[in-house]
Amino acid sequence: MHATIVATLADGDVRTVRRVYNSTAAAPFSDKFSNNHEFTGDVATDVRIIVSGRGVGGDGLDLAGRVRSCAHRGPQPESLMTMSSLSEEDRGAIATRCKEEAELPDGWYYDGAVYVSYDGLTRTDEHPRLDEYVAQYVKGLNEAIVERNAVAEEARNALRGVTITADEVTA
Repeated sequence: MHATIVATLADGDVRTVRRVYNSTAAAPFSDKFSNNHEFTGDVATDVRIIVSGRGVGGDGLDLAGRVRSCAHRGPQPESLMTMSSLSEEDRGAIATRCKEEAELPDGWYYDGAVYVSYDGLTRTDEHPRLDEYVAQYVKGLNEAIVERNAVAEEARNALRGVTITADEVTA
């Protein structure tokens, strides 16, 4: 059996991506990647898998069905973060940054152990502005997630037109 995967890239360049050989049923496959091009980030507009050999036609191999079953449908959207979904590690790092950077709001002081309101009724281990810092951090994460989700949606939309067909030629 011999299989070749040929991809047409978005810029029109045609590349042989992979070749697989198996001379006999008992022999292991010889697998060779194309070394002349780095494919990371390239978009293929057309991919053809050409298989030749005994027993590869008909319903026995069902190559189109196998490819269809493992076809990538594009990246799934990520869920937005919330203040409660942050890990303890992230929240601790934000608390440290807040303690080092943030000014205390009017009516608060730090006694070296806890934050105290001037009236003395409220004492807390957390900086009074910690929620502001956490909200700002979550907002930044969510802006990045929204951008990634937009790119993922574009990728899923591009894959909607993908079809997998089998053209069988017998000699």
